[in-house]
Amino acid sequence: MRDKSSEGAAASGPQTMVKRLSAMSEQAKVGVLVAGALVTGGILQLFVEPGPKALVAAGAIAGGAIFVLSQMLPGRWRETMAGFRFTSVLLIALGLAAALGTMVLQGRPLPEYSAKYGALGDLIVAARLDDIFHSLWFGCLVALFFAAVLNSALLRWPVKARTAGFFVCHLGLMTSLAGAALSSYFAVRGRVELYADGTTVNQVFVTKQGQVQVSGYDARGSALPAAAPLGFDLRLDQFDLVRYATEYRVGYYEPKVLEDGRAEWRLRASFDPEPGVKHLLPGGSSYTLSKLWTDYRAGDEAKNVATGKDAAKQPMANPAAVLQVKVDGDVTTSAPLLASGERNMVPVPPDAKNPRGFLAFERREEEAKSYQSHVTALAGSVQQKALVAVNDPFTFDGWTFYQVNYDPKNPKYSGLEAVHDPGVRYVFAGFALIIVGVFYMFYVETRLKRRRAGATADVKAAA
Repeated sequence: MRDKSSEGAAASGPQTMVKRLSAMSEQAKVGVLVAGALVTGGILQLFVEPGPKALVAAGAIAGGAIFVLSQMLPGRWRETMAGFRFTSVLLIALGLAAALGTMVLQGRPLPEYSAKYGALGDLIVAARLDDIFHSLWFGCLVALFFAAVLNSALLRWPVKARTAGFFVCHLGLMTSLAGAALSSYFAVRGRVELYADGTTVNQVFVTKQGQVQVSGYDARGSALPAAAPLGFDLRLDQFDLVRYATEYRVGYYEPKVLEDGRAEWRLRASFDPEPGVKHLLPGGSSYTLSKLWTDYRAGDEAKNVATGKDAAKQPMANPAAVLQVKVDGDVTTSAPLLASGERNMVPVPPDAKNPRGFLAFERREEEAKSYQSHVTALAGSVQQKALVAVNDPFTFDGWTFYQVNYDPKNPKYSGLEAVHDPGVRYVFAGFALIIVGVFYMFYVETRLKRRRAGATADVKAAA
């Protein structure tokens, strides 16, 4: 026979918890909601791999569950979530997450975090701060925002003329959230490789962080790239490559850590050789080109010294330059750097054993100035010709193509980036609704209140 006292204690457990939740102050409820979202999401992502689909699924489930609980729990939880204090704290939390995601590199190869942040890099990867905007704790914060917006709207239901702007703003927020969810779940980004030989392509190789994804392996163990259908054919009719004339530049190079842990020096910035002009470098350092020779002769440095901002346009027979490099307040002057010789580099900082970068006075052989592709999209009997260039994309049947690559050894090759994002139109539609709602609240509702106040005054005066 069961002990009635134990049954009563078991039954009173949930009831006691509900009473405690109901008796909480508004500040405590706000803290519980935000901290609970962070902790719950952090625990979940230990077992679930973060990503766009996991983010949408977690946000939808958590948002629905939070909204239902806010309606069922006693103690004005719904009013707390619809209040200004909760919204302010939630926006601060989202803002801090966005700031952290801006300061910490996102979606980079794992070795790059250890190289850039040292021991802190391992902690960043372990806490999964390398992909904040796809993390489950960030998705739980978004779920709180969804529930707060919905509760705020329901508390002011039904729609009236004096509250229409408020509802339009909230409708815009919900529309933007829905669009962002569609983009995270269904957006496809990939690469299209075209050749001007009459052939067409009808699929795109799916990429992530610039790398082609693998869908599986064939019988020989070779990787099979993941592909998505375009729904139409795309043909490259002609590829144009325009080059600069040969020129001399000052280039700044920094190491980039590859996936295998090796460091590769890559160009980060390029400058005209302008004597006397100070140029800022990435990281806060700077340099000034103090002297420039058009035809350098050792032992006779007084001759052929170029001055003025047009110095780089003068004929260069055997150019050389002297750089003054400033790092952390210390200025170092280099020896003459010969563009055509081996002595054309200076480390930054100049005396460091492991410099963060180096400056090079170098000759650029006919660099690419611009490149563009003449393409034709074919969908049944429909044909559309277009020109795809850098900063000038082409959109067809929901896909947008960007010019991103070319092969200097193959003038008939063109590399395009293809993006299919079904949610972006809803995001912008949401922004438009928010603008309309804010305009209505500031201008239309103000006039309605004045008219109402005037009518009330007239009634009182007549009485």
